[in-house]
Amino acid sequence: MIRTVNILGIGFSKLTLQEIMNLIRDKINNHNNKLLHIITVNPEIAVQIQEDNELMEISKKADLLTPDGVGIVWASRILRNQVAERVTGYDLLLESLKQGNLYNWSFYFLGSDVQI
Repeated sequence: MIRTVNILGIGFSKLTLQEIMNLIRDKINNHNNKLLHIITVNPEIAVQIQEDNELMEISKKADLLTPDGVGIVWASRILRNQVAERVTGYDLLLESLKQGNLYNWSFYFLGSDVQI
């Protein structure tokens, strides 16, 4: 069971970046084909989750919600149930690529264009 702190009804992981990477590496090493759904949630996304029922359901089904924002870290301190650290999507991506290089992982990137 992953330790979490509840902020705005969202269960944020209390895992460090290294602990998350260990989780990912163990999943890959065990050849577990089940999807590992990680969402990095900053304060803006937390507000969107509150306002969008579909996004709320998606976030509830995710395996891990990381605190991707200093506001989330501050809120956990105020609640005296502190997250270990801020784990951003960018940092998670970079660390995944580094470890992927070490362990010969394959990556598939799926995205879309953003219209400004």
